[in-house]
Amino acid sequence: MNLARKIFEANNLFKLIEKGDKILVAFSGGVDSVVLSYLLFRLKDVFGINIALAHFNHKLREDADEDEGFCVEFAKNLDIPIYVGSYDIKSLKGNKEENARKKRYEFLNNIAKEKGFNKIATAHHLDDLAETMILWFVRGGGLKGLSGFKAFQNNIIRPLITTTKEEIKAFAISQNLRWKEDYTNYDETISRNLIRHKIIPILKTINKNFLHTAFQESLILQDEEAFLDSYTSNVIKSIDVFDIKSLKQQPKAIQRRIVRKIFKTKTFQKTELVLKLLENKKKIKLSKDKTLLVKNGKIVVMDDKR
Repeated sequence: MNLARKIFEANNLFKLIEKGDKILVAFSGGVDSVVLSYLLFRLKDVFGINIALAHFNHKLREDADEDEGFCVEFAKNLDIPIYVGSYDIKSLKGNKEENARKKRYEFLNNIAKEKGFNKIATAHHLDDLAETMILWFVRGGGLKGLSGFKAFQNNIIRPLITTTKEEIKAFAISQNLRWKEDYTNYDETISRNLIRHKIIPILKTINKNFLHTAFQESLILQDEEAFLDSYTSNVIKSIDVFDIKSLKQQPKAIQRRIVRKIFKTKTFQKTELVLKLLENKKKIKLSKDKTLLVKNGKIVVMDDKR
């Protein structure tokens, strides 16, 4: 499998890489980031770009420092600059995976800004996209969640988005590349791992091309989400969004989107609660600090902290 061709394919679709780009590659030392870094290194003169690696040590595993050493050595062997950061994620309260993700991206963005990199490349691939879509479907993320992540979002690019995990591993083996294996990727108490090792294989028995089907669905849903988001923003500009009569004239799908944008409701239940004001409900408690009332056909926001 010629993965260079896959990167060109993704670039033709999404315009990820341009001549003169300075790209910081998020580098964990796993097979995905090893292959991405190796390919961008081999293609840097073709694209006319500069690259560097950035490794963030989460201090979550006993061998985390060993992984860091591997990453530094990998960069040294290819003569690629590498920036290393760390944080003891276990010291933070809350969801461990979410805390790790936030700290990692905070580090990446800080390095990019400080060192003048205009893009950050991550090694997310087709399997990751499908896993994300399923995870959001199970948790309930609406159209935006169900569409997964984008190939190019803000300053983040994902050049391997059309490539499967199987293709990445096969390429690494064919090139005699070494990588570090994260044993926590096999812990099926973690939802994403359960989806990866159990759910997706079952879905592939129904549709052997499931990953590519998920990719196509993602593109369709992203376009539809972008259209509906833009349409909703235009509606908000053209009507009084606090006027009950004006809101009731909009389709239910647009009503929900207006409510989420204006009243910052993050769950289906909260959004539906606000919509009850369009059905003769006169008062609702949106949160411990906020109440919504209907007065003279208008929604009035009451700050209960005052």
